[in-house]
Amino acid sequence: MGNKLLMVVMAVLLVLNFTAYGDRAGEAYFDKAFKSAAATFAMARVLNGILSVIQHVEVAATPAGVGLSVAPGQVLDPLNDLVEQFSTVMLVATVSLAIQKLLLTFSGWWVAKIVIAVPLALLVLWLLVGERGPFGARQRKILFKFVLVLLFVRFVLPFVAISSGAVERLFLDEPIQTKTEALQRIEQSAAEVITVEEDQKWHESLMASGKNMLKVRENAALLQEKISQSIGTIIDLIALFIIQTILLPLGFLYLAVKGAKHLARNAL
Repeated sequence: MGNKLLMVVMAVLLVLNFTAYGDRAGEAYFDKAFKSAAATFAMARVLNGILSVIQHVEVAATPAGVGLSVAPGQVLDPLNDLVEQFSTVMLVATVSLAIQKLLLTFSGWWVAKIVIAVPLALLVLWLLVGERGPFGARQRKILFKFVLVLLFVRFVLPFVAISSGAVERLFLDEPIQTKTEALQRIEQSAAEVITVEEDQKWHESLMASGKNMLKVRENAALLQEKISQSIGTIIDLIALFIIQTILLPLGFLYLAVKGAKHLARNAL
């Protein structure tokens, strides 16, 4: 890269350093992704709660309540394990997005902008005066590498956010929305199996509607059938949120590091 082109690029970055465009775009991306992940995490916890309640309901096998007790809801144990793992993944995804947004906020702090602007402006000035400056090529190269590190810290998260957002809009937004809505419907269907009056608890309703063990078994079997439909949806959502919150940021971070290293070797 020629010195003139490099000077223009650095001057543009100096201006962008004081603008909020990249920061606002990054914050909008993280806000949207965080809300989506948090809502899905909440859904997973509610579904986990429904299953846990059913699992711990015991029904006496004799009319008098004396004798063998059974817990028909235990057939849901494997499904509940999957939902628990899903909620853990969603918690990690939500925390990851919160951390990235926090780091973005720090990188756009006015103190950070000033710290970056001073050496960056000095580099632009030295590139402008060229060989007439008081310092030689070696000093300019050292300054350039130092500025490059500062610019990386300043712009890497907006770059990751904007790039990830573009990929998500093209490939991930629709499947995430579709799968989340499907999980919502399944959760509602599961809740309908144990629908209660406002003044009743879930397990009380189950006991009331299933005074005979056969009815409770039917309810548990119906619930198992409905939740079983969610296995593929849950696995798909796990994959989508891992791509969104881990693989995409790491991929664009890798590209940013490779680009910075290339500039450091070849710019001056």
